[in-house]
Amino acid sequence: MKEYRASIIIRASPADIWAVLIDVSRWPEWDSNFDKMEGEVALGQRLKIFSKVMAGRVISVTVTQLVQYQKMTLMSGMPLGLFKVQHSYTLTAKGDGETEVLSHELFMGPLAPLIGKSIPDMTQSFNEFVSRLKQRVEGHL
Repeated sequence: MKEYRASIIIRASPADIWAVLIDVSRWPEWDSNFDKMEGEVALGQRLKIFSKVMAGRVISVTVTQLVQYQKMTLMSGMPLGLFKVQHSYTLTAKGDGETEVLSHELFMGPLAPLIGKSIPDMTQSFNEFVSRLKQRVEGHL
């Protein structure tokens, strides 16, 4: 299975990070990898992602898990589970006013090996996302 992950320590509470993370319509203000985000973060709701990494494509995801101040999981994919993408954001309080943020994406399903070949390397964009989230939350963006 193909996957991407990036993590970072942010000097802020999970609640402060959560407020920025769930305000998806404002992501393009601090992360240039996104052209636009539409929708509201709520369990079962759909979001539309207009990403520069996947140029020209609109990615529709569903919020499948939402644990306030801890975890948000987004899913997309093809019917019958032939290809699924699970993206999660996990916040873990570390003490001393610090929180670890993990951004993780996993490609699954029988067609994952084939479709995965056409997906560009997103390592840099994952690292940029957590870095820019840190800058936004800590007041540098």
